Amino acid sequence: MHHQLNTASPYKPTSDVLPTGHPQLDVALGVGGLARGRFVEFQSSSPLANISLALRAAAETQARGGVVAFIDAQHTLDVAHARSLGVRIEELLISQPDDPLMALEIARHISRSGAVDLIIMESLGAMVAAAPPERPRAVSEALRGLWYSASRSRTCILFTTTPHAGIGDGMSTTLRYLSSVRCLVTRVGSHALIKVGKNQFAPAFAEAAIELQPLG
Repeated sequence: MHHQLNTASPYKPTSDVLPTGHPQLDVALGVGGLARGRFVEFQSSSPLANISLALRAAAETQARGGVVAFIDAQHTLDVAHARSLGVRIEELLISQPDDPLMALEIARHISRSGAVDLIIMESLGAMVAAAPPERPRAVSEALRGLWYSASRSRTCILFTTTPHAGIGDGMSTTLRYLSSVRCLVTRVGSHALIKVGKNQFAPAFAEAAIELQPLG
């Protein structure tokens, strides 16, 4: 495990929302960004699309004086790409756990501190898929504990997931149930097409298209 302290939205920022850094996506979300104290899921078969959206939201949160934690389950954080999207790496709280339950416990601990505005859970599903068969049920229980902590601390928990990752029905169902917003992201060339498939704050099925910044 590794630890390291490392264009304007059409909505006025509020204490309950973290703008994503993409005005079109803020509009599609209906409230101007990512809601605090809630689970948000970005699901895509494109790692570039998922991580670009997550890191741009991290950069926007930092730019507004917020604190961001990045739980890097796959140990694949590209520092250069993060910097190119505006992330201040030296101010990013980074953890690289080797176990899904450890990842969720770290996130819960960080959330309970009340000092972090946004926690990005990168590719947790892939970690669960590689874990022993009994783990998905325990992960589902840990997700509920994290949700409770986040709702009390008003920390937004942003999950990036991949469809058909073999993460088990238990975790998949629990995450879908607990998420207030679930976005389905499709990469088409240099663009990401985003459909808000679930939204507890606004009508669902709003869409947005954004340009992705390439790696390197």
